[in-house]
Amino acid sequence: MFRLYSIGFMLLMCACILLGCDQETGAPVTESPEVSGSLLWAEGCKSEVTRGDADRNSTCMRFDYDAGKQQLTLHHVNAAFNCCPEEIIVEVEKEDNVIRIIESQRGPNCRCDCLYDLAILVEHVPAAAYMIIVEETRRNEKDTRIEFAVDLNVETDGIHCVPRNHYPYGL
Repeated sequence: MFRLYSIGFMLLMCACILLGCDQETGAPVTESPEVSGSLLWAEGCKSEVTRGDADRNSTCMRFDYDAGKQQLTLHHVNAAFNCCPEEIIVEVEKEDNVIRIIESQRGPNCRCDCLYDLAILVEHVPAAAYMIIVEETRRNEKDTRIEFAVDLNVETDGIHCVPRNHYPYGL
């Protein structure tokens, strides 16, 4: 009876080892790390002098992709926030081939808004085609949201801009 349990145990262990290894290399099967992201820095509140005429009526998302590191760096130019946030927060979510950047703020709510530049690092991004969507905390509902498609197999850098026609833009 003990010998029957020993044989069963050995078969179970062999099955676990075989199922837990890549059939071609024999290496353990590991899942890819989840896409994650963080705010590297935020710079602002921009004044009339620092924001300049060229970009005062738009908000832009520049991207730069490093395939070797699987890192996507995003620069949100002219992100609108309250003029005295305690903290600017960026969360990154990925579902299928959609990368969603969710911007928010914490802290006191002064009676003014202004523009900031943000640098966001998104890690563990395999080269593929994605839709990038930015959820902006202060976007006027009449303004177009930042949403664009990018194929990181082909494009490793670029910029996508949308016009802005409401405060604090274009003043």
